[in-house]
Amino acid sequence: MKIAVQEISPTTYYTASTGFPTRPFCIDAGAPFQSLTSVYDAWYTSTSPYNETHWGQQPGGGADLKVISEAFAATEPAKAAELWNEVQMQQYDQGGVLAFATADYVDAVANNVRGLETTPVYFLNNYRLLDGWIS
Repeated sequence: MKIAVQEISPTTYYTASTGFPTRPFCIDAGAPFQSLTSVYDAWYTSTSPYNETHWGQQPGGGADLKVISEAFAATEPAKAAELWNEVQMQQYDQGGVLAFATADYVDAVANNVRGLETTPVYFLNNYRLLDGWIS
């Protein structure tokens, strides 16, 4: 693969004037998201603001987007789990994201800090530092 690197200012990276989201290849860093639905809402629907992979525009993409829509709408837990598994497998098998690195995130505070906990999403109680206090 040959790559021509073009450095774009962070102040204009996400603007149409610099080619977003029509660039054929981009590099980005994503922080942990609060939920799977927030990831798909931000990156993998036809109305996503950061659909850098152009997901849904590939052959058969309409059907893939339909499954995402069904997953968003599912209210029965078992059906929702089945659909979210399917959309994740779509990304694994066909998706355009190349994850070349993963940062290790560690929650750590001083022994005298109370009220902040590690949670499955984000860090330190979802950055709700107002829940913490120094004892």
